[in-house]
Amino acid sequence: MKEVKNGWVPDFESRYFRADFPYGLSIIEDIANIIRFDVPNIRETMNWYRNITCDNDLFRLTECGVYTINDIYELYAN
Repeated sequence: MKEVKNGWVPDFESRYFRADFPYGLSIIEDIANIIRFDVPNIRETMNWYRNITCDNDLFRLTECGVYTINDIYELYAN
């Protein structure tokens, strides 16, 4: 966050916005989807991020050929 005249606004230039959302939480969200584990807070946070940034260019595990839990094991075993 950064302070402005009437309060606080997100700092869209911070590492958190430039890296943690597109390369951190999005991967956790992908893993949860693959293993069918509900992560409502992460999903809500990522939806908020997508809505305020219009950023749909997130890293996706499918770009690495990861679609199943076995694919996750294989990816991290190598």
